[in-house]
Amino acid sequence: MAEEFEEAIKEGKRIVREYLSQLGWARTSTQTAVRHIIPEWTREEREEIFRKSDKRLEDAEEKFGKEVDAYRKENTEFARKVLETVYGQLKNRRDLGFFAKKMISRLKEELYG
Repeated sequence: MAEEFEEAIKEGKRIVREYLSQLGWARTSTQTAVRHIIPEWTREEREEIFRKSDKRLEDAEEKFGKEVDAYRKENTEFARKVLETVYGQLKNRRDLGFFAKKMISRLKEELYG
């Protein structure tokens, strides 16, 4: 039983870690494009970097949402522990994307009433 909860906590932390990593990479590429003043870069090249960064952010949000939804639908103790871990890790963060914020508020309602 304790091993199962440890695995659930590891899974929740993995989901959070992957989401925050992808979020960080997307924001870093945008910040790099904004900060660098390189004469050779054209407006189109910078816009391409911004589009790729936005796509990365959307992909991160989509993957996070799918993983959390899969555990929300499971209705087992393992899934509940995973969701509690995800909520506990992200509840105080202010740098989440729009859909991740919505997902965290939904988890709060479902887990704690």
